[in-house]
Amino acid sequence: MTTARPAPSTEPTMTEAPTTTVSPVTTGSPVTTNATEPERAGAEGALDFELDSDPGSNPEVFGYAALTEVDDAALIDDVTEALGGSDADTGWIPMPEAYACTGASEYRSLLWDDIRYVLTRYDSAPQTTVLAAWTIGDTALEYSPPLDTGITEPSGITTDDGIGLGTSADQLANLDWDQSLLEHGRFLGLAGSGPVVFELDATNQVVAMSYEQNDC
Repeated sequence: MTTARPAPSTEPTMTEAPTTTVSPVTTGSPVTTNATEPERAGAEGALDFELDSDPGSNPEVFGYAALTEVDDAALIDDVTEALGGSDADTGWIPMPEAYACTGASEYRSLLWDDIRYVLTRYDSAPQTTVLAAWTIGDTALEYSPPLDTGITEPSGITTDDGIGLGTSADQLANLDWDQSLLEHGRFLGLAGSGPVVFELDATNQVVAMSYEQNDC
């Protein structure tokens, strides 16, 4: 007996199409991440009148005592670390004849915010660099050449006790000065080799202060 074979199927064979994954196309601008500058240390506590130090210690700004020999490169590095780059630097300039009484052969002015340093050099062997003066709140000095660059912004510099611009004359009078005097819109507090001169406004609040060498 012969068994009939089934007829071949006439149904079409279905082949599954391969799956293709298409990555999304980004048409926006690339994102750029800007490096942030390191946060400045600031000037709070960087002012010290040295009233609790040994007799004869001169006031310091960022650890540099006025009327003492300093390393100008180190001073610039230290203040820049706290306040950023300087707003003005005159470089070394021959001392004008009008200030020859100081005995200095050259001077250099540096400004950070509202803090000005005046450095001087003398014709000596070896040559020495002295921090002749500093000012806060006003660049004017009596025994140093003027600085043409104006103040950009307040530094916020204070002592550890918060004494700074805006302090009252009464608060200054309570500090342990060697001697002090209030007259003609000024408060003078003797510290070390000379007085810190505080300029006062109509309400007897400090608007500027300075300490400088007086050789004239």
